[in-house]
Amino acid sequence: LNNHSNHSNPEDPNSVDIMNLYIKNLEPHITNHDLNQTFRKFGRIISARVMTNPATGQSKGYGFVSFGKSEEAAAALKEMNGAMLGNRPLTVAYHEPRK
Repeated sequence: LNNHSNHSNPEDPNSVDIMNLYIKNLEPHITNHDLNQTFRKFGRIISARVMTNPATGQSKGYGFVSFGKSEEAAAALKEMNGAMLGNRPLTVAYHEPRK
């Protein structure tokens, strides 16, 4: 039986959210649906969203994909960091919650 938790410790200054990926260098036309379609092969997606300017609705060029399991997020991170989406290579990293 293992009792270790998959969740990062909020007390740890180096903590990252191991189920939530930060995706940047997105082309302006990439939508939430595109992110979902691109990352769903790695597992069950809880949410996929492109951050937009609330006033204009335009993409800010980055977003987040949250998986149901840390292993799924790890596989997506490994395969998709540097992968092309449209004409740009993606930068994929674990989301680091703001302090």
